[in-house]
Amino acid sequence: MALENFKMEICSVTLKNFKTHADSHFEFRPGTNAICGENGAGKTSILEAIAWVLFDHSDYTRGELIRTGSKSTQVAVAFISHLDGRVYEARRCTNRGYDLFDPQLNINLGLRKLEDVQAWMREHIGVPPHTDLARLFAETIGIPQGTFTSDFLKRPVERKKIFDPILGVEEYKQAYEQMRDLETYAKAQVSTLTQQLAGYEQQLADWD
Repeated sequence: MALENFKMEICSVTLKNFKTHADSHFEFRPGTNAICGENGAGKTSILEAIAWVLFDHSDYTRGELIRTGSKSTQVAVAFISHLDGRVYEARRCTNRGYDLFDPQLNINLGLRKLEDVQAWMREHIGVPPHTDLARLFAETIGIPQGTFTSDFLKRPVERKKIFDPILGVEEYKQAYEQMRDLETYAKAQVSTLTQQLAGYEQQLADWD
């Protein structure tokens, strides 16, 4: 499955004692959203919070995520699932860990272990089961400023390792092989039917 199938949509992010944010809530509209603000206002922290909750990715220690003077931090990310098109909310706290919540049914999904949460997340984000979510974010989604084009400058072998999984090259190869088999089968069927038609035409030639 290539990255173009990645269709999960972020609806909102709620931050409590996360880095510079004491209690902040942000809602997003479908499509492209721009986050504006002065330097140090916490714009990057919003993306970092999404990375921490949905992708288990962070460049900071647990203590560095917690706002100065607080004992813990909590982030809630509401999103529309790629799997079923419904809204879910993923919550993560430095003390209590994960909670996955279904607002429509008003139930907690009961997944708390990191491996269980990540397996569920891959399904709803729309990426293959073996995908390393943290690496996906670091190398594809949350590219640091000034490094967006750095991977394009690497040697072909190194570029291949990075871009083949993103573009789903292996999946396209498999699909191509399957199509070749289908093409061979179709040609055989056409040949068989052509011979049958020729036989019918010969029979019809003898009719009045």
